[in-house]
Amino acid sequence: MKISLIEHLEDEWRIWLKEDFRKMLVKSLSIKFPIKQKLAKRINEPSWLVSEVLNNKALFRWGLVKKMCKLVGVPTSVLLDNITHISLQGIRGRTRFLKEIDITDEFVEWFGLWLGDGDHSNSRSCVGISNNNVNVLKFHLKVLTQVLRIEKERIKVEIWSPENITIDVLKEKWSKSLTIKKSQIGSICFMKHARKDGARLIFWSGVLFSLLRKIKPKLLLLVKNNVKLARAFLKGLFAAEGSCRRKGFEVRLCMGERNMIVFSQELLHKIGINTSKVRFNRWSREFTISITGWSNIKKFHILVGFGHHTEKNDRLSKVIRRIKKLPLKERFRMITEFLEKNEWATTKDIAKFIKTSPSNVRLLLKKMLRKGIVVKDTSKKTFKFKLYIKSL
Repeated sequence: MKISLIEHLEDEWRIWLKEDFRKMLVKSLSIKFPIKQKLAKRINEPSWLVSEVLNNKALFRWGLVKKMCKLVGVPTSVLLDNITHISLQGIRGRTRFLKEIDITDEFVEWFGLWLGDGDHSNSRSCVGISNNNVNVLKFHLKVLTQVLRIEKERIKVEIWSPENITIDVLKEKWSKSLTIKKSQIGSICFMKHARKDGARLIFWSGVLFSLLRKIKPKLLLLVKNNVKLARAFLKGLFAAEGSCRRKGFEVRLCMGERNMIVFSQELLHKIGINTSKVRFNRWSREFTISITGWSNIKKFHILVGFGHHTEKNDRLSKVIRRIKKLPLKERFRMITEFLEKNEWATTKDIAKFIKTSPSNVRLLLKKMLRKGIVVKDTSKKTFKFKLYIKSL
C-alpha cells in the first residue's frame, strides 16, 4: 500500500522533474517565449526566478511549473508522472523526498508514536519526537533515515537533564547512544523536576510537517480497515501516551484529543481487547481509557504492548509474572466460555482447556453448582457438567 504525496503539493513547494522532461519543457518555453521577461510577465512571476529555473540554477516551484506547462499545452497528468521528488528544504533542493510513501507496519507504528510524542507546534514546523527512552529515539531516527530517507546529518538533537553536569559529558553520552555527531546536538536544558535524561530528535522541515498532517485522514482510514496496521499503530501510540499501573493491574491511554482516544478504543475492540468508557480527567485535562482484567491485559501484552518502549514493556511483563495463576473470576469465565461451546463436559475436558489440574476444576465446579450456574449429570460413572439454563 502507498499514499501519494503529489496530490497534497502546495504552490510554494519545490519539486524535482525527470531530466528529459525538464529539458523538453525548457526548450518548448524558449521557442514560444524567446525573451524571458515576456514569459515572466505572462505567468506573473519575477524574471530573475524564471531565469534561474530555466537555467537549472533553482528548482521548479509547483505553482510555477503548472503555469509553464499550461502555456505549452502539457497536461497535468503528464506533469505528475514526471515528478521524481519533492524538495523538503530550500530553493536548491538540498533534501529530496519521496513522492509517495509505503504504508508499512514500521511506518504506521512510527506515525502513532509521532501523533503521541511528536512536536505539533505550527510555529516550529518540524518533525520531532521527545522521549527519555533511547530505544524509542533510535526507532524514530531509523524511520527518518531509512524509511523517509532523510540524511542523518540533517537531524538535530535537543537534550534535557535533571542533573547540572558538564555539557561535554552529556553530549558524549547522547552522541554514543544515538550514534550521531556531537555537532548535531544543539540546546541542552537542565530541569530539576525531570525524572531522567531525555532528548528530542528534530528534522526542521515545514514541508514534511505539513505533508504528515495532510495524509493523516487517509492513513487513519487504512489503519481502521487493516488489523495488522491497527496493531502497529496502537504500538506506537501506547509507547508514547500509554502507561502500566502496577497496583491496580491496569493499562491506560491518556490523550488531550478525544477523537483520537475514541479511534484507539475502536481499534482495540476490533482486535478483541475490551476497554473502559472514555473518561475525562479534569485535573490533567486529558481523556482516558483503561484496559483491565486478566484476559484483556494478556491480549494487550501479546498483540500490542508498548512498541519500542522497553521500560514500559518490562513493567507490563513484571506485572503479569507477579500473578502466578489466573484470577478466580477469570477461571470462572473460562469454564463458562467452554461450556457455552460444549453442551456437556467432564472435569478433564475443562482442565485441559483452562490448563489446570482436574482437582482444581472440581473445586471450581462445586462453587458454580452452589451458585446454580452449572448442573451435574450423575447417571454415569464419569460425571458431566453443563450450564444451567432457566426455562422460559
